[in-house]
Amino acid sequence: MKIRNSFVSNSSSSSFIIGVAKVNDLEQAKLLQEKSKWDCEIISTTQILESKTEFVSKSFYGKPNTYCIEAFNGSDVRFVINPEKEEYWLAFYYCGNEGDPFFSNDEYDLNYDMAFDQFPEGIQSIASAIWSGTDGLEKGECYYGAGRNG
Repeated sequence: MKIRNSFVSNSSSSSFIIGVAKVNDLEQAKLLQEKSKWDCEIISTTQILESKTEFVSKSFYGKPNTYCIEAFNGSDVRFVINPEKEEYWLAFYYCGNEGDPFFSNDEYDLNYDMAFDQFPEGIQSIASAIWSGTDGLEKGECYYGAGRNG
């Protein structure tokens, strides 16, 4: 039986993409959501104000009525809502589960540089729609990267 005498970590490394955009055309945005097959939700102002969303939380930074989607490493995308107006937003959160070997070389040096084309096609389609303001969305904010998750 082998006995380990040094520190053991069960932490792993993961990639992520977070994004948000205001919805201009609800039907087109729903088609994007269905076609992508990834975790994104279309949420209303009321759902945001009543904290009935999976990814969105009140931001402690920025203007009043600022909300955010936060990744595991503290990166976030922020947006401001008008509490007097019922609008819809597409909120997107993806967290990969690659593990440390995906991000390390033969010497076990971790490198979290990510290329956008390393993400699955459905995820790329949502992020691209957010950045470009297509598929029923206004141009929004989207951020991706990788890091220690755990």
